[in-house]
Amino acid sequence: MPPNEGPDGRLSDRGAWCRQHLHHTTHADLIHSVEWCGRALANVAAETPPDVRAFHALGMADAEGYVALDCFHMLEHAHDVALGLGLHFDAPAEICEAVLARHYPWVPIDAVPWSTLLWVAGRTVIPGKDPFDQSVGPVLGPLAEWDASIPRHPPQPPSEWVFEREQRKWRPVAAY
Repeated sequence: MPPNEGPDGRLSDRGAWCRQHLHHTTHADLIHSVEWCGRALANVAAETPPDVRAFHALGMADAEGYVALDCFHMLEHAHDVALGLGLHFDAPAEICEAVLARHYPWVPIDAVPWSTLLWVAGRTVIPGKDPFDQSVGPVLGPLAEWDASIPRHPPQPPSEWVFEREQRKWRPVAAY
């Protein structure tokens, strides 16, 4: 069995896969691929019926919730990459505002929405504010279904979510 290959023939870590398959890929190619992945996600989300929910360890997400979650992660990790390369990155204010309003509707957005997003992600401090509580999670389902309680990360992610028809609510099932 070749190094870094698991018993099923697949590479056992992403780093090994990247070294094997992406060594000739330029930074511009990688950035371009992120753009196309974003377009693909947007197309899937646009065609997803509004009542469909998808599994996430933090809750059942609708299409808009998944897109906002992906935007949040792309922005926070773009910040991380830029820092690692010694570059400056500012995300567009309107995207930061939309993502924050969708996932953290109780959080007041500062004059610079990018700073608020980085604060929520635990990447920066805002003078005069306590650090954002990292045990707090985003609202993943439609805001119309949100009960105004602040979501918390479960101590152990659930193995599944079950829809309770009488209550019209998703309930996590504990992992074994």
